Amino acid sequence: MHKRKTPFKTVLIAPITKAISLKQRKEIPSNYVELKKENYPLVLVEDSFINLDMTMPVDEVELQNLTRGITKIDASLNEEDLNQLNYKITLTYELSNYIRHELNHELNREFNNVITLIDRVIKPEIEDILLTKKDKDSLIEVEKILDFLIDEIKLNYIKNQT
Repeated sequence: MHKRKTPFKTVLIAPITKAISLKQRKEIPSNYVELKKENYPLVLVEDSFINLDMTMPVDEVELQNLTRGITKIDASLNEEDLNQLNYKITLTYELSNYIRHELNHELNREFNNVITLIDRVIKPEIEDILLTKKDKDSLIEVEKILDFLIDEIKLNYIKNQT
């Protein structure tokens, strides 16, 4: 699931289960990731699930020798299952608040960049154009519009960090 790039070289793993009894009762937990046999023919003998309730770190060296009988197992998830895994990890470990916070932080940073662009680049260019034409009334009106735009961005799109 995740490799830690430190001298310890640990890998976060989770067991894969057929979940036969859970399937029969139709009680597959919402944080299990379903894996179809046809997507992993050399690894799975039937449709299975990744159980995210039982993740654990393992030394990377131990995984290098993982076999089924005499066949070395070396597989990774396809992109669709990997996306599902990331989503289910977010749910399992309740990371949505962290993700929301980081997303808001990035959005605020980008909106502040827009405001800076308007203030430092767009406004001076408009001023130059209007002053060359000696149209101070228009300049005042354009500045009001730009100030209104900046105020609206600040008010409606830039949120206080919590």
